[in-house]
Amino acid sequence: MSEIEFENDYIDEMGKNVLNPCNLTKSIRNNQQDQITNIKKGNIWQEIVDEYNKDRQELNDYLTKRDSLNGQVTIAQLPLIKDLNESLFPFLCEALIAMLEKVSDEHSYFRQKSTFQGLDFISEYMYNSNPKHPERKAQWTYIFDMEWAEEHLRKLNKNLNSSML
Repeated sequence: MSEIEFENDYIDEMGKNVLNPCNLTKSIRNNQQDQITNIKKGNIWQEIVDEYNKDRQELNDYLTKRDSLNGQVTIAQLPLIKDLNESLFPFLCEALIAMLEKVSDEHSYFRQKSTFQGLDFISEYMYNSNPKHPERKAQWTYIFDMEWAEEHLRKLNKNLNSSML
């Protein structure tokens, strides 16, 4: 039995549809078909990305224009940021690459527990490779043999001993 025949079975003596007095199922079905045919054939995600890029470009243009009118300095123009980009970040990238090479040599990529400590290695590398102190590179110092590290460990040990009492 089709849906139309089923609906006709529920018509009362006055000719009204008792089950669905407003014939909503037909109107909903027609509305859904209209919506399906009205959907554009194409990549919806690409439309979303294009709309975002357009809006973002408008915002960037506005901010650039506003900042130039106000005479404000952009972040890239700040002397501290310039100095970080020119001196510290390249040096830090070298340290990170050296750390990854060390991790690869020790095969500790996939081990949960390892004696290798990444932050200690980066600190040791940056201390010994500091371009302002070239003598350190020739005489490599282990991190726990550095004065500031030994002092920190002594303080930490004192705190641990006093907390155990």
